[in-house]
Amino acid sequence: MRLSKAVTSFWLITLLSSFNWQVTAGTNDFVSMVLQKGNPPLVPLNYSHIVDPNTSPVSGTLKLSGEIRLKVNVEQSYLTYIDKKQSVAEQGYTHLDRELLPDIKFQFFTLDGNVIPVERRLQSSSHAYWDYFVGVGLVEKTEQTGTYQLTVPLTLVERNQNCTHNGVLTFLIDKQGTASQYYYQFTSETCLYFKVNLWGVGQTKFATFNDIKAEPILEQLKIEQQTLLPRRPLTELLNYNNDVILDNIKLKEFIEHDMSQLGVVFKGIHYYGQCQTRTGKYPFCQQMVLPSYSLAKSVFAGLTSDALRSRHPNLLEEEVTDWITECSQNQWQGVRFKHLLNMTTGFYASEKHGVDEGSSDTLKFFLAESHQDKVKFACNHYPKKSSAGNKFIYHTSDTYLLGVALNRFYQHHYGHDKKLFDDFLVDKIFLPLGLSEIASSTLKTTDIGQAFTGYGLFFTADDLAKLSHYVSLQTADLIYKNIKHSMKTPLASIRYLNSFWLYDASVKVNCKRSTFIPYMSGYGGIALAIVSPELQFFYVSDSNHHAWQNSLIEFNKLTSICAN
Repeated sequence: MRLSKAVTSFWLITLLSSFNWQVTAGTNDFVSMVLQKGNPPLVPLNYSHIVDPNTSPVSGTLKLSGEIRLKVNVEQSYLTYIDKKQSVAEQGYTHLDRELLPDIKFQFFTLDGNVIPVERRLQSSSHAYWDYFVGVGLVEKTEQTGTYQLTVPLTLVERNQNCTHNGVLTFLIDKQGTASQYYYQFTSETCLYFKVNLWGVGQTKFATFNDIKAEPILEQLKIEQQTLLPRRPLTELLNYNNDVILDNIKLKEFIEHDMSQLGVVFKGIHYYGQCQTRTGKYPFCQQMVLPSYSLAKSVFAGLTSDALRSRHPNLLEEEVTDWITECSQNQWQGVRFKHLLNMTTGFYASEKHGVDEGSSDTLKFFLAESHQDKVKFACNHYPKKSSAGNKFIYHTSDTYLLGVALNRFYQHHYGHDKKLFDDFLVDKIFLPLGLSEIASSTLKTTDIGQAFTGYGLFFTADDLAKLSHYVSLQTADLIYKNIKHSMKTPLASIRYLNSFWLYDASVKVNCKRSTFIPYMSGYGGIALAIVSPELQFFYVSDSNHHAWQNSLIEFNKLTSICAN
């Protein structure tokens, strides 16, 4: 029985699954049928059939270092749509573009039962649609003597965009480096407009490479592990107050497998949710790659502006035209960095919230790959309608311009070979916090490598937990002492300041006076909220729901939210 290349009805997947042969990770069924014979299953497998969730890494039995190259098998690469309305044609790509893996290659070494890639940052490819991340994986024994199953987390990232599809790559290898065919599977994503299952098999080529410098790689991993926040299941929040309704914190109105990650940081402890996919729990939950989307506006634009201001107090008073010559001297005269940061430039087409950002014209900005095209849109697309500083209009293109201006300002003061993202945000903020190598990646333009700034970052759940705790320590200077300058928005009880949203929690928890909670918000259903100095909350989803505020009723049972 052969499955067509593009099954668009979810009921068919369910029907076929009842006929699918059953396998167990590391046993003769999976090894023989999939990895040795190259026969992919008719539908994606439960992850417990690929990676045994109870398996400990096999220590000291396999020592390999080298490079893996994957050759795509066009005839045995499969894609099924989860939502029939999501058409590849609507996105402007052929089916084949998305169905096939890119030409993936990565160097790795094994140590103590772990598969450790040399590079864990975002890897570019020549594929029309996909770039990728490779994470730290596992070595498992098989029932066949001298052969081991290597499984690594593999994440596909939409080229030039922030969508992520998390999955696994697995293959057999012996001590001589002879590798089997590989199997890959993706049944989870954070991508509102493209939800699919991808799976298949292909040829694996391994070449021994003994010159890998493992020490700096292991040192970075050690730092990440040593700085992990203490982790406990979300259910243990009930130990503080048994009246807390966890379903309200878990945002149960969301579709379960649309929730990539959810966490609460309370008193310095990370209370985590599950990494649920359409085929069971994701086996590498702590390494699941999460897109920032517009969280980047707060993290990148907001935090770097605030940190640079400690060195350059008048930073936000800088004139845009002094740093971005692409913007008209006459039209942009009087617009300062602070106006880009607060989206009050006076340039807009519509005063209605979301109309400009949601316009089909704005796709020109988001699809542009070069700085030349992005800055041309950002400087020239919207007409001048009011003086700067008077009206909040949400534009990601404003944040892009701020990123350009800040980068040029930084290079002017610290060296033209410097990059604001790499040399300041990563080196001065992310690395001291112990954020993962994943967080050291960002989307950039193809010509001059200008970071997108308003979107395009990537994190793990632990990264977001650490960041939320860090931001909670900055809010006094970053937000509260400037709150009188926050901008009203058309959204009820919500203001905007320095690339952060502010929600008046008094409407939910009956405070005697306004109590503004700083939060970040991202496309598709992403948020990170600084609920109180001792409690922070985040979730990453693609349900297109942004109504997390009911959870405040439960958090108020754990910590006092209302302002004194």
